[in-house]
Amino acid sequence: MAVGGWRLAALWLALNTAVLGQAGYYKIEYSGGTWRMQASGSPDIFSDSYNDQNPTGRYGAEPHLPFNPGWTDCTGTITATVTWMKSSPTDEPPPAIVIGEYCRAAYDHSGAANNGLGDPEVNKVSEGSRWSVKYKASSFTLTVSPSPNDVTANYPDFPFCEVWYKPYIYPIDIDFDGVQSGSGGNNDYCLVGQEVVATLTKGGLPDYPDDTYQWAISGGRLFAAYSAWPNSATITPYVPGIAKSTTCYFSKLREGDFTCQTFIGGPVQKSLTITRTVTLEKPTPSQVSVGIGTPQKNMVGGDLRFRLFGGLAPWGQTLLGPAGIIWAANPCTPAVYDGVGRWQFVQKLIPARHIVQGGVPKHLETNGIDGLDTSYPFSGPYYSSIDPVASFNWTGDSPWALLEPHWQPPITQSRIATESFKAYVMYKPPQHEGLYGVHWVALKEFTWYWGGSVSRSLPTDPWGPVENGAAQWSYTADFPVQPTWSFLHTTGATFVP
Repeated sequence: MAVGGWRLAALWLALNTAVLGQAGYYKIEYSGGTWRMQASGSPDIFSDSYNDQNPTGRYGAEPHLPFNPGWTDCTGTITATVTWMKSSPTDEPPPAIVIGEYCRAAYDHSGAANNGLGDPEVNKVSEGSRWSVKYKASSFTLTVSPSPNDVTANYPDFPFCEVWYKPYIYPIDIDFDGVQSGSGGNNDYCLVGQEVVATLTKGGLPDYPDDTYQWAISGGRLFAAYSAWPNSATITPYVPGIAKSTTCYFSKLREGDFTCQTFIGGPVQKSLTITRTVTLEKPTPSQVSVGIGTPQKNMVGGDLRFRLFGGLAPWGQTLLGPAGIIWAANPCTPAVYDGVGRWQFVQKLIPARHIVQGGVPKHLETNGIDGLDTSYPFSGPYYSSIDPVASFNWTGDSPWALLEPHWQPPITQSRIATESFKAYVMYKPPQHEGLYGVHWVALKEFTWYWGGSVSRSLPTDPWGPVENGAAQWSYTADFPVQPTWSFLHTTGATFVP
């Protein structure tokens, strides 16, 4: 007499560890089930519990009577107790698991087979799988009650039946590529501007033709791409992905929640919703310091100009050349990201200038157009190291209007300027092995304006004083919307009636 059985010990530890990237795993312990058998003409009925000695991972029994007719059966409920085993306090269960329970019940001669999962008997075998889903499962039990039996009447036919039972556990998770270890100490951190590739992982389940995916990402002001040139800058919005992987960038300091609603097809036919969070980090510090002057009349190279002048540097209040406004910043790439980023200044302009020449009012042909000021970038790019001093840089601006060019007779009677600006501190994180891509993102935005007017009764009269002169700046936003434009302001614009 021989009785065999199989047990699933530690449930494919290597599979779970490789898929999850964690040291934790699911341990499975079995109990329950009774087999019996009796030889023809014998008063003795032999019985015992199912055993778990076979290394193939199946649990069950194969009762049979060698060379003797009689009967045999398997009855009772099998219970599989599944427990998440931690190797450290941070080993958490996967967000979800798909459980496939395989059970086979069979006999050889004259009997019946029921695998307890509802699968019909075909050619003396009832076998199949049952699928279920659990979320954040720390421990749970699975039960099944298979019941095969067999009877023989003549030598050398002997009764034989069997039960095989084995659960398979597939962790379902979201895996991130292009994400680097941050100050949080795990791989779910990234800098603004870094590409994040999220992929739904199925723990060994194959991809089926009827699988579906629907991604939803919230937080962090995400986008798909950002392109900036002197003549134009555009943002490509993120379109929710419907493939197994999706890609995006973030431009705002906030947690990004990745949610994938998936339908796993094939034999599984289950819908799941998985969510993972990426914590966004910023370069630090990223404060902007600004000093601004006043509208004045000044002689420059023999020409009289109406301009913004006298901006004082915010570090020590030292006059730096002819700038009307001076600003400085020093965004630093966090040392934990092990790389040198870039940063730069970008400035946009909306002009509003008017003149009177020969008694005819005129306006600048580009008045009211929101466009890039002069060049891209306005200043930079600079290195963004881990050292605030090394990352420190400054720039300035001094908008002006020519009152009296020395090369032509006087014809202008008045000039009015009211111009507004938006200045940005832009940052691009380091790119190195492990990062798919990087984009420029806006860290800071501040606005400033200057304005006033000067006039005279006749073109030959001296210019009067600056009237209604004003200049002011203010912060508007941290992590603003990326600057976009479709026009480049240059010095070639002319005045038209």
